[in-house]
Amino acid sequence: MLLQVHDIVTIVTAVTILSMVVVLSLFHIGSGSRWCQLRCARRYLALASAVVALTGVLGITFGDQNAGWALVSSSTLFVGLIQATIFTYVCIWMVHPEFRSRIPISIVLSGCAVVGGAAITLSAVSPEDYEDWRWAWSVFFAGQMIGYCMLFAREYRAGKRHIDNEYEDDISYRMRWIRRCFLGALTVGIGALVFSSVAMPLAYFDCFMAAYTLYYLYIGICVINYRTRGVFIVRVADVTEHQEEWGVAISMPDALTTDENAPMADDAHGNEIAPMNLSEVHTLIEKRLAQWSKAGLYLCSDIPMDDIARYMGVTRRQLSAYFAEVLHMQFRTWRNTKRIDYARTRIESDPSVSISSLPTATGFANASNFYTEFKKQTGMTPSEYRAKCHTARHCDA
Repeated sequence: MLLQVHDIVTIVTAVTILSMVVVLSLFHIGSGSRWCQLRCARRYLALASAVVALTGVLGITFGDQNAGWALVSSSTLFVGLIQATIFTYVCIWMVHPEFRSRIPISIVLSGCAVVGGAAITLSAVSPEDYEDWRWAWSVFFAGQMIGYCMLFAREYRAGKRHIDNEYEDDISYRMRWIRRCFLGALTVGIGALVFSSVAMPLAYFDCFMAAYTLYYLYIGICVINYRTRGVFIVRVADVTEHQEEWGVAISMPDALTTDENAPMADDAHGNEIAPMNLSEVHTLIEKRLAQWSKAGLYLCSDIPMDDIARYMGVTRRQLSAYFAEVLHMQFRTWRNTKRIDYARTRIESDPSVSISSLPTATGFANASNFYTEFKKQTGMTPSEYRAKCHTARHCDA
């Protein structure tokens, strides 16, 4: 029997998606609980791909090209329910690795499989009855997508708050690509809802299959790139394990104390902690802060506050209290001042310095934050400041 165009598209789609799964299975994911959710994402993407491939093969084997719309509709519903669940959970795991659902995803997927399986069975046994109940399947699918939109929005906000709380830099904007990933999944889900609800020529459905195949490739690439693009998220997801390098050769000042013989308390694990005396804590922070500044670590980005406090030898609460009570400012304000001072020095000492390179050189999360902070502190833009320095040099000459 000659294959129809729809069959060929289905086969190409299945082979392409399964090839992506092979690539996903080959790339290395770090060990430890920090990367647990990424490993889950890879595993469930493989499951979603298997569902797509198997559904396509069954459709070719048992489908009827002339009177098989009910089967195409029900199989699209089945795959859509599974995909919507997996894509949503994958995006949530990437944006908020600490997310734990009250209902395990395995149970949710089982429920989707039962509903989708019932739809496929009804469409195969009695297409007319399936047509009568088509609206019910569509309402269920639409309700599921609305619920997942609300769930992702809630967890996206929670993940953003967590990042804002852990980092003193405004870097939460770097999570937007995950939001775009979810919006792509939502678009695929809406397409599946339309094609499972309204009878259309198979040629249109073939175009839809090509589109969601591209999305599968896109989300697969996102999962692979998450190892680098999402490291700032997982770094603070499990503070008991992270030991990330800061990109600067430094040594932790474990032996540094405020006094040569000043005693340091030990916790239950034998680790050195800050002295209990408040004045000793402040003196310790002041000395280690000077060392931290001398090493130029205020120019580093993506350093969680817990790591900075650990470097200082104190708790995060003690570090925040020091800046509030002694310096009367937030740590972010102090660090931004140091960064802008560094940028001003660069401009003053090197008139040819590229202004566009300064945001990265000073450790700001993005150029917009740098320009805003520079103007806030100097009253002018970096270009205006350089022009002023240039004029001053000519006057002195």
